[in-house]
Amino acid sequence: MRLAALLLLCVAIVPGCHREVEEEITVIVINQPTGLSLNASGGTATGPATGVTGGNAGAPAIHSEGSIRFGVNPPPVAPAAPAPPASFATTLTGTIGSSSTAGHVQVGDATTTTGGPITISSTDGDVVVSGTLTSGDAGTPVALTISAPNGTVFITGVVRTANTDGTADGESAGSLTITASRIVVTGAIDATGESGGAGAGGDGGVLSITSSGSDILFFGGSVNTTGGASPTDAGDGGAVTITSAAEIRLHGTTLTSDGGSASGTADATLGGFAGALTIRGPAGVAIDATLNARGGTASTSGLGAMGRPGGAVAINTAIGSTGPVQIYGAVNAAGGSASAATGTVSAGTGGALLIGNASTGAPSAVDLGTASFTLRGGTSTATGGNGPAPMTVANGYNQPGGIHFNGAIDFSAGFGATTGGASSRVEFVTNRGDIRLSGSFTGRGGDSGGTPGAGGQVRALAGDNEAADFGSIYNAASIDVRGGSSTSTGDAPGGSGVIGATNAVDFIVDSPNGSVFLQSGSSIDASGGNATGTGTAGSGGRVLLSTEDDAVSIAGSVASRGGTGSATAGTGGEGGEVQALTNSDGDGTAGPITLEAGATIDVSGGQGATGGDARSDAAAGVTAPIAVLFDAGGIGTVTQTGSIVARGGDAAGDGGDVRFDGAGTPVAGPQDLSAGLGGTLAGSFEGL
Repeated sequence: MRLAALLLLCVAIVPGCHREVEEEITVIVINQPTGLSLNASGGTATGPATGVTGGNAGAPAIHSEGSIRFGVNPPPVAPAAPAPPASFATTLTGTIGSSSTAGHVQVGDATTTTGGPITISSTDGDVVVSGTLTSGDAGTPVALTISAPNGTVFITGVVRTANTDGTADGESAGSLTITASRIVVTGAIDATGESGGAGAGGDGGVLSITSSGSDILFFGGSVNTTGGASPTDAGDGGAVTITSAAEIRLHGTTLTSDGGSASGTADATLGGFAGALTIRGPAGVAIDATLNARGGTASTSGLGAMGRPGGAVAINTAIGSTGPVQIYGAVNAAGGSASAATGTVSAGTGGALLIGNASTGAPSAVDLGTASFTLRGGTSTATGGNGPAPMTVANGYNQPGGIHFNGAIDFSAGFGATTGGASSRVEFVTNRGDIRLSGSFTGRGGDSGGTPGAGGQVRALAGDNEAADFGSIYNAASIDVRGGSSTSTGDAPGGSGVIGATNAVDFIVDSPNGSVFLQSGSSIDASGGNATGTGTAGSGGRVLLSTEDDAVSIAGSVASRGGTGSATAGTGGEGGEVQALTNSDGDGTAGPITLEAGATIDVSGGQGATGGDARSDAAAGVTAPIAVLFDAGGIGTVTQTGSIVARGGDAAGDGGDVRFDGAGTPVAGPQDLSAGLGGTLAGSFEGL
């Protein structure tokens, strides 16, 4: 704060320092945001050598009609908590039944009767639960409704619809409904399912909180609808739905709807399903809190176990266009792990964080904390889980709004002793705005002692081929989408980087108004995984940088090498490809392509007893396949001052081909296209 004050003083009294001071202050502000951690990984599966599957990761989907920003703005500031009334027309304590009265109502320590559903209502005032309000229990807790249609419901104490009879026999919690013009929660809500003792666990209670006129505000406190534990079949978490007529704010609150855990000796042990967390605030949603919707775990010394999926955390997904959404804190929707001595073992898939809708309306803007996203496939003693399919961050509404990502995403696939999982895709899409990526993306294929998995994909798409679209892509991040490697002591291949309709990295500007920049310090690695024994290592993937009319600039490092094979018996993987295109629409306009000084591209074949080839046509001249292609349509300039390496792997791998197609004479810098040790076929360079 003192530094900021001194800088502001400089603006006021020192001529000529204004612009530099503004830049300093901007850096200070950007460093303020706190984080958003998200765990939507699949569960771990442990058991025999076959029939055991790790859970797939969940797939977040974040949609906005405007900007989407990670780690740019500070978290929402909690407003002052409204004060409950100081005096009351009615105070309820002891054993109570349904009541509907005028004026403010206070509920102290009270237990409802057990004859049926109970409603506590004020017709024209507030209802304040300041003590502990417990649902009556004659086997199953009764359903409870608290209502103030023309006032506010304050929960400053505890509302409990969980079973309280002290006997662990798997009773489910009662449901809880809160309706009012405004709702303020600073206390606790307990709707947990009861432990099953020797039997099945009880389900958590269903919770519905709805305001009809104003905001819903949470300050601290907790909500818990977790399912009950069991040695055989755990209870499901209760669904939580919070619906406001205006805004929803959660500050320092913990919401939990986990599935119950199951652990014992019985066959076919089942964890509980997580309950969904659904939050709907048409005027906006501001969260700086902890949200848990974890799938229940399952373990047994018997035959067969199943962990359950994590729940969906859905925010303004089905109510059309809304005000802005801000999310900071932590979201945990991991799938439940599973283990058994024998039989089929399946871990739960990860849940998801869902914001807005791709086609029926979304928030006007989305702000999230600096990302720490864990979206890994679950590990397994047989088949590893896959990464998310896919994670999407998008503004597809033809409204101005860029995407600024700052943080880390790990979407790697899970290890599998026999089969590694395949990573998946993380994609960023906007029609009219820039995409700026910083931090790290890790999407490794799953390692394996048998068949490793393919690496993942990072995709950024700016524009949708409409004349009014615009936006450039700026990458300052490190991207690791290598194929999985063999962990075997025998003969096993490596996993490959991705080449296909969607490549290992696709940075595509699909409008006439935008460039692609790989900034200094950035890195991309789409190399193949390593092999063991006589196995063949994985091939490198393709990195595609494409614009319709504007520039492509590479100032960082790009690697897509073939994986390494055994030096005594294995084969190195084939090198990958790098393509830069600046005339993708073929309209006669093309931007320059530049490999800047200090930048590197390495698409060499992998090492091995037999070296992997870099990509070439294995003949004089240069035709597909090509290791490095810079294509400016013969219109834009092509300049290489950084280095290109497309060597054949030792031993005896073929060198790769490089082709530049630009205006005038392309400028070619240092290139190593040689064959591997003992090889004779070097690659070729062609400059058109």
